[in-house]
Formats: sequence, C-alpha cells, structure tokens
Amino acid sequence: MIYIVTDSTAYLTKKEAEELNVKIAPVGYYISGNSFGESYADCNGDFKKDIQQGGDSNKTFHTNNSVFAGIFSELITSGNEVLCFTLSSRLSGTYSSACIAAKEVGEDKIKVIDSLSTAGGMYFLIKKARQLINSGKNLNQTADEIEKMRENIGTVFSVDDINPLRKSGRMGIVKRSVNTMLNQKPVFILLEGSVVNLLVSRGSVEQIMHLKDSIPADADEVAVHFACDSFLVEKFVSALKEYCKKAKIIKRILGPVLTIHLGNGILGASWIKYDKIPI
Repeated sequence: MIYIVTDSTAYLTKKEAEELNVKIAPVGYYISGNSFGESYADCNGDFKKDIQQGGDSNKTFHTNNSVFAGIFSELITSGNEVLCFTLSSRLSGTYSSACIAAKEVGEDKIKVIDSLSTAGGMYFLIKKARQLINSGKNLNQTADEIEKMRENIGTVFSVDDINPLRKSGRMGIVKRSVNTMLNQKPVFILLEGSVVNLLVSRGSVEQIMHLKDSIPADADEVAVHFACDSFLVEKFVSALKEYCKKAKIIKRILGPVLTIHLGNGILGASWIKYDKIPI
C-alpha cells in the first residue's frame, strides 16, 4: 500500500486523514514559553485565545527529521511505500527534514514532494494523490502527476495586522511601506512557494473584492482559509459563489502554526483548476 504522509499545516481533520490514509507529522510551536505539536485541524483546542495571550513570545519550529523518520520507518517496515507532502520549502525547513529522513530510511520506497504551498493547496494535492493511487498509479507515477498539478494551484490571503508576518521572516517581495494603518488590509499571493505582496485593500468590502478577483472565475474548487471573524468568512464565501459559478467551495479553518505567522485576522483561499492537469 502507498501511504501519504504530510505535515500538520495541510490542516486535515482527523476523519479526513483516516479516510485518505494520511499520517500527520506535527509542526511545532511555542506559546508563552510552552512547546506544542500541531494536530489535526479539529483537534487544536482554543489556540486563537492562547496566541493572543502569548503575544510576541509566540513562534514556530519546523518538524524534525527524526519525527519523519519514525513515521517512515513504521510504514516501510510494514511493507508500505510513502508519498510525503510538506509545506513550501521557501516557508519552512520541514521539507528539508523530510528529505533527510527519507535518505536515512530508504529513498527507493519514499517520495518527498515540496508542495510549494500550504493549507488548502496541500489538501488538494493530497486528495488528488489518493485518487491516483486508488486508480492503480504506482508511487513514481503518482509523484510525477502531483508535481505537474502544483502549477494549477494558487493561494491568496489577506491579514489585519502585518506585524506577525514581518516578524516571521516569511515575506518575499513586500514593500516596506505596506502596513495595516487606517484600515488597510494587504493582500498577498504565494508565488512559486514564496509570499509576495499583491496590493493593499481599504476596508473589508475592498478586501473581499480583491481576494475574490485574484481567483480564476473558472476554478474547479476553492478552499477558503480563515482564522478570523465568521461574518467576514461568510461574506467571502457568498462572493465566491456568485463569482466562481462552477466551483466547489469549502471552508477550512487554519491551525496555530499559520495563525502565529499570519495573525488571527487571516482570510484567504486556495484554488485549483483540475481540467488543466494532464493525466
């Protein structure tokens, strides 16, 4: 059997992970000096309150290669093969950890893929990989198709407060003048796995409009990411339903790791266009 392994920033629920035969490698984080391992999307507790209380002491750390090695070893010893996805290598050292672990355990039975994405983008990759595996594709064939699929996935997001993102060091081409004063809400995209500033919105109405307009109208599926006010999420979903007529739109709450980097006001989406994927 081919098992899928991913880090926790794919934000699968426990049920999804079980249905897709996915093992989760937790990404770590500190709040108020205490360390935690991120879990399934529906098993992280009231992390937003904890993050607010932790303030500037909050930080994250990538998954250690020993964690991946333990998961890989267990699966390989049981006669399985492994397809592993991690969040973008330009955002975290988790991909490097997985590659090191694969070399230690046995690269011939393990494929590690840099998703060049995170959250909903990784979810789309995982779901498609399971479909390919179930259809009879072997490990190498599945990995090849998934690497092609990355080109048809995009991510856009906006934050209320840019300071957590600045502090994280994950921003790429971002003007130093970008701020969140006077109700400004900067909008970013992931470009080849890096965070790039797209534009600045003024107010929530313009924010939703710019987020929506950054998504292809003919997208097949859209995953709305959030760790913010539910009213704003619903407004965004409603706008997407009018704009992306054929798309399946799902809501996927983010966990503590990305919320620490992006703030509790994060709102965004990942999308995919399946009809452009060569099979």
